[in-house]
Amino acid sequence: MATRKTKTNGNGIAAIETRTPEKTNTDPKMEQLIDLITTFQKDTKEKLDKLDNDAQKRFNKLDKDTKDRFNKIDMELQDMKTEINQIKQMESSIGQIEETLKSNQDQLEVMNNKYEILQKQVEGYQNTIALMDLKQKEKMLRIRGLKEEKGEDLPLKLAPILAEIWEMEEKETYKEYDRLYRINSRYASNNKLPRDVIINCVRKSMRDEILHFHSKNKLRFEGQNLTVLKEVPSYILRKRKDYQFLVEVLRKNQIVFR
Repeated sequence: MATRKTKTNGNGIAAIETRTPEKTNTDPKMEQLIDLITTFQKDTKEKLDKLDNDAQKRFNKLDKDTKDRFNKIDMELQDMKTEINQIKQMESSIGQIEETLKSNQDQLEVMNNKYEILQKQVEGYQNTIALMDLKQKEKMLRIRGLKEEKGEDLPLKLAPILAEIWEMEEKETYKEYDRLYRINSRYASNNKLPRDVIINCVRKSMRDEILHFHSKNKLRFEGQNLTVLKEVPSYILRKRKDYQFLVEVLRKNQIVFR
């Protein structure tokens, strides 16, 4: 009778090893039985070998798929690590930029403070210079609207008006100012108007008399009205514009101011 021995292969699948019984001098029925058993063992072995091969193929295929999936996952993890590193680098760069901006902001604030201090100093110097300029021009007046003629003699032209104001003879008026001249201006040139006349009085009181007279009796020359203005530095005039709205309010409410 045939014996059967079971072994396990590398994949954990049982393999059956068979031994064909040796033929002895038996009757035909026994030989037929032995042949049937031998054929059954052969068929069984073939089927088991086929199953073993199929299982091995499936295992190999499964192993390859698993490796491919692991490789794909590993690549995705590597990509994620790369992206994370890039994000960290970007965060570091952003942090450096923020620190630089903060430092620049601090420096800018310091510079602004210094600029404000310097601006106040410059404004103080400008005020001082403007006051000095105003002091120098306190004896000066600007006469506007006086007809301009070629080769004119200004002292002679204004002598009758000044004599009336100062109540003196015309020849004496020359002693009360040291300069009398016309001044160029873009406004007069663009509008084809007579240039303004500047008179620099020797005494401030004489200048004030002209202003006082003009406030009561408008100066006229050959039937034309003249305008008399104090000579004020341009810096002070610009500063006055900042308070023009307040002046209008005071005038509207009839509040006296200087």
